[in-house]
Amino acid sequence: MKKTVINVEVTAVCNRKCVVCPHADPKSGLNIKDMSLETFDLFLKRVEEAIDSGIYIRELINSGYGESFCHKQIDEIWKRYAALKERLKTNNQR
Repeated sequence: MKKTVINVEVTAVCNRKCVVCPHADPKSGLNIKDMSLETFDLFLKRVEEAIDSGIYIRELINSGYGESFCHKQIDEIWKRYAALKERLKTNNQR
């Protein structure tokens, strides 16, 4: 059985300007905003449909150029994760 890892970026907002990251370059063209709760709910619905169809999702990871804890509604995001196994990557700055 294939084990699937899914990455989702709930926000592109970040509180750091690491030199290796596009956030350090104002000309990078990053779309710096939070994912809406409606879009996140649609994402979770698709994940649940994949699970129901027999796809084994080994991990659901918050990652990308943003810092998850900078999302203005991170508490709501976490509540919606409740039924899914997930792992958070963070820079521990907030």
